Amino acid sequence: MRELRPHGHGGISGAIALAVASLNNKRPQDAEVIAREALRAAPGHSEALSILGQALLAQGRADDAIAALEAAGGRDPRVETQFALALHHAGRNEEALKRLKRAIKRQ
Repeated sequence: MRELRPHGHGGISGAIALAVASLNNKRPQDAEVIAREALRAAPGHSEALSILGQALLAQGRADDAIAALEAAGGRDPRVETQFALALHHAGRNEEALKRLKRAIKRQ
């Protein structure tokens, strides 16, 4: 895979689109690399953090996914749902249920 330069062609939005495409094509490792590169260019970017969390979860790395999704924060019910899923995979079912209920209320 070639090195991604988020400030180059497509910028952060191009990197996000590429990471989403990687996730959709069942390539979570690629999505992780792209999301991390985007975060180096734009630290704290909530969408990049969300994608990073999804990529980590798809690789079975629930604890790492929790950290990324928690950092993504915000009020997006999709992020809350992914966060709840990561909590569930980490065996934190009561917290997962609370987050899922919160996500449902926000929709």
